[in-house]
Amino acid sequence: MKIRFVNDLEKEKEIDLPEGTTIADVVKKSKTTGETIIIRVNKKLAHPKTVLKEGDFLEFIGIIYGG
Repeated sequence: MKIRFVNDLEKEKEIDLPEGTTIADVVKKSKTTGETIIIRVNKKLAHPKTVLKEGDFLEFIGIIYGG
């Protein structure tokens, strides 16, 4: 299946994934730093155990700390 994916370190791209892939699976394979992130699928908040579907738009949004 194909989904669109974007995170803070990479531009939007289309990726091929096997059926049954979860968000957690993508986190493990991505360049995400492991810092706190917000996960959205199709512009809605999502849990890492969410199973992705054909055509989903997955976003990892990093949280910036400071003070």
